Amino acid sequence: MVLNMEKVIDAGKCIRIHQAIRGLNGSQLAVLAGVSRMSVSQWRRQGVISKRAEVRLCEVFGLTKEEFYAVCSLSG
Repeated sequence: MVLNMEKVIDAGKCIRIHQAIRGLNGSQLAVLAGVSRMSVSQWRRQGVISKRAEVRLCEVFGLTKEEFYAVCSLSG
């Protein structure tokens, strides 16, 4: 989770949204991110990702950090 000035953002929710937008399942995302399927599942469930994972996911999705988290704050 990331602490925004006003609220905590669930990184797992952001991952799920970006996966859905791109039509990726967990296994596909794991391959693209160079991690195990278990890692992706853990990120999604716990809502917490490391800085390294954050950078890698932003690269995979072609987003800046701000863009990655913006979709979560917009979706409520």
